[in-house]
Amino acid sequence: MGRWGERLASPPSRRGRSGEHGPSTGSSYRSRGAKVGGTLRVPVVDGTRSVPATKIAFVSPHCVLDFTNGAATATLDALTLLARSGFECQAFCNSRIDAWEEVLMEEILAQRGIPYHVRNAQIGPHRGRMIFTTHDNVAVTLFNSASTRGGWLNSEEIAAFLASCEIFLKKNRPDLVWTYGGDPVSLAVQKLAKRLDIPILFALHNFAYRDTRAFEMVDYVIVPTEFCRQFYWDTIGLAAMYLPLVVDPERVLVSGTLRVPMADGTRSVPDTNRYVTFVNPEPRKGIHFFARIADALSNTRPDIRLLMVEGASKASFLPQLGIDLSGAKNLTIIANAPDARAFHSMTKMP
Repeated sequence: MGRWGERLASPPSRRGRSGEHGPSTGSSYRSRGAKVGGTLRVPVVDGTRSVPATKIAFVSPHCVLDFTNGAATATLDALTLLARSGFECQAFCNSRIDAWEEVLMEEILAQRGIPYHVRNAQIGPHRGRMIFTTHDNVAVTLFNSASTRGGWLNSEEIAAFLASCEIFLKKNRPDLVWTYGGDPVSLAVQKLAKRLDIPILFALHNFAYRDTRAFEMVDYVIVPTEFCRQFYWDTIGLAAMYLPLVVDPERVLVSGTLRVPMADGTRSVPDTNRYVTFVNPEPRKGIHFFARIADALSNTRPDIRLLMVEGASKASFLPQLGIDLSGAKNLTIIANAPDARAFHSMTKMP
């Protein structure tokens, strides 16, 4: 697996905390898994020997098919790479995505040409609606919750989701559960895996955690950058493993220029322009800063073309943030493109 195998095989450093840089690999919350040889290995039930981890499952209330979410995209790329390398990878998750408005998961899949089928299911005493699909060689099962915006309908819906997670885990018995999220339902998923004695890998993609409660049950914590590893060691004493993200080249490499529709759907963006590109216009991503740049360049350097790509946040929500970009004549806004190469091909500087 190249750098993945090398990273997982690296022995953890155990330097002291005061005045030092902390562990460079490994997790303080590892209890069962061991880094042996070139692959991740986990012990068998009787504890007498270890075997290679070959079955990996992403299990989370956060949707892995959220194409506007960086953590989900990174997870899907990693699962795809592992599946191509011979691992058996699956995902079981909720249909919750990072969107400011309700959407139908079936529409998202259809827009991307992803085949799927839907089935109503009896989940113990509960009833649910499941969506089955695949991404490359990764089988994906979605618990189709009532809302895609984040909130659960009621406690019964939560119970149905967790019951379906337990059925999935017992039926498939993965060697490793890959997950993220510190909300109560995410922690409940961790408890399920722990009760079934399945090692847990927590992929940490942001700087939102202020204590270690979300990591107390996990065996591995991975972060995508050395800065993130050091940040969490310095702030909450979390020893995480630095494991760089992988990117599927087929998803991002550009050959030629693709045409994409404007956000209002009226026409295609000219393929002769090259833009300074901003993706996902929301406060956490710096939309207020970008708006000030757009306003200044519109007045002083209108020859510098700007491109805004909608993501979880739509341009229509900008007035609610007190932002008016109607006067920026050098700004082009496009809808979230199913194929990211479309706006990559138009970008001179991200």
